[in-house]
Amino acid sequence: MSLVYNDEAPLFKMAYPTYAKRKIDEEEDLQNTEHSKKSFASFISKWLRNNQIDDMLEIFNGFISFLTYITFALHTYYDEADPTEEYKLPNQLKFAEIVLLFIMMTDFILFFLISETRILYIFSF
Repeated sequence: MSLVYNDEAPLFKMAYPTYAKRKIDEEEDLQNTEHSKKSFASFISKWLRNNQIDDMLEIFNGFISFLTYITFALHTYYDEADPTEEYKLPNQLKFAEIVLLFIMMTDFILFFLISETRILYIFSF
């Protein structure tokens, strides 16, 4: 059996068994470091993925975004500069905007903390 397929470079230099053993050990070390990540972010990420909560959070995030668009559309019908009570923004709409803002901030902070590369996560939008 040969590790060469269609005149490609061999995967390991079989003439040097110590070289092949070292390469195999390096590969095992890489796999072990992947599994040994014990940070809080990796724990939360695995927990969310294993319980399929991350998919539910994405659906919830879409629903929250839709509600944000609705509140923005409703907000455009009111004029806060007008002193009359007729066009003043209702307190319920203000409260809804604040609640949606905090939900979106929590979602961003959660996914920021569990992202592998936080700098790329900030600039990914």
